[in-house]
Amino acid sequence: PDKLRPEFPAVGNNGVGVAGVAWNIKVLPVRVSNIADGSAWCSDMSAGMEWAADHGAKVINLSYDITGCPQTIDAAARYAQARGAVSFVAAGNSGLNLSGIIPLEHAFFLVGATDSSGERPYFSNYGQAIDLVAPGVSIYSTLPGNYYAYGTGTSFASPIAAGVAALLYSLNPSWSPAQIRELMLATAFPSGSLNGYGRVDSAAAVTAAKSVLAGGPMPLLPGSPESSVSQTVSNLDGMLVYPNPWRADRHGSAVPVIFDPLTADSTVKIFTLSGYQVRSLPPVQGKASWDVKNDSGQSVASGIYIYSVTDSHGNQSQGKLAVIR
Repeated sequence: PDKLRPEFPAVGNNGVGVAGVAWNIKVLPVRVSNIADGSAWCSDMSAGMEWAADHGAKVINLSYDITGCPQTIDAAARYAQARGAVSFVAAGNSGLNLSGIIPLEHAFFLVGATDSSGERPYFSNYGQAIDLVAPGVSIYSTLPGNYYAYGTGTSFASPIAAGVAALLYSLNPSWSPAQIRELMLATAFPSGSLNGYGRVDSAAAVTAAKSVLAGGPMPLLPGSPESSVSQTVSNLDGMLVYPNPWRADRHGSAVPVIFDPLTADSTVKIFTLSGYQVRSLPPVQGKASWDVKNDSGQSVASGIYIYSVTDSHGNQSQGKLAVIR
């Protein structure tokens, strides 16, 4: 590994070392372990989170496997949330499905890892309890002893996601934890049903936040992977949306996006992440077909879009699809 050079501090965009996701923030380091191998008691982790919230932290990262004490950490995250802070926790590196281990409802962001291809690496824990995933393989970082080196694990993914939250707070320190959560989850890039809302997308999150600050609506939050609605309208489990992602180089004008199956009284609406409607689609013989154009007949740009399906009874289902040109 490369030796750290003190004449080059962690400054963004200087071509040396690392500077993280958010370059111009203050860091409040909180030690929660006095154990030689770096492990920590759940009570100490919880106390550290609460201390950070009490001392003005807006974003808290905990790069520890909490599968042995999720309730304890959740209580600390709720304490922090009440004081205006959001918490991020590493999902763990045991390759486990966390369903039944971590409660589906929790006050922290549970973050799994992705590799350079955007796929889940073998070691990352996964499941319906995951909220987001972020890069966690061969991440260039610092090591004890003043060295740079590559590291792997969800302990790297979690602070990357936390850094995006810090970026959002840099735009508006008055965001509530609920608003940060909505902005990050609604703009995540789809990454499979066992990877929560998907891979954290800093550009999409910041773009959506700027739109909100300019007077636009908050982005629509897709239904969580385990949610369902009345079967009188297709839901996220029963309705297929394909191809997703839609790619111009593979599908072109000959292959539309299909929503199937739908009830006769359903309507599909397509929105940008900023909440602006680009297309409304009625079903034809139980399906809706989108030619990846807006209501004016113009091709939509690359990006993540929200689809919303409603019926005459007010039932609703939402999800995300990606357009790549």
